[in-house]
Order: sequence, then structure tokens, then C-alpha cells
Amino acid sequence: MKKTILFLSLATILSATSAFAATTPVPCGDMAKQVAEAMKGAKLNATDMAAATKHEKAGNDFCKAKKEAEANTEFEAVMKMMKK
Repeated sequence: MKKTILFLSLATILSATSAFAATTPVPCGDMAKQVAEAMKGAKLNATDMAAATKHEKAGNDFCKAKKEAEANTEFEAVMKMMKK
């Protein structure tokens, strides 16, 4: 019985922690580093590379302005382009 209660308690704590982590945005500085790394090895055509560079610059500008959500939106657009 004690093992069952312990297991259920642990499961509840883990599910609450993972739900919090899923809603917590990645800091834009971390996303900027990920995007910069992805851009180094990118194999995009000139048009897509120009668009990715534009989104990266916009993301960096938002990050400097402390607009995390907007920055992450721009960085996510770049990462989406890289996965084509």
C-alpha cells in the first residue's frame, strides 16, 4: 500500500513538473544560440536563406528588447525552415 501511495505521489509531482516545463518558454538567448548553430550548417537555397536570416535578425532584435515571446516566434520560424 505504501509503495502505491509513493508511486502515485511521485507520478503526480512528475506530471505537474512536466506540465510547467511545457509552458515555460525557452530563454531567447538559448534559442538564439541554437539558431546560430543551425544556420552554420544550413543547406537552403538563396531565397530561403535570406528569409531565415531575416527571421534570425528579427529574433535577435526582439531578444535584445526583452520581448521573449516575439523572439522565440521568429527563432521557431527559422528552425521550421531548417527542417524542410
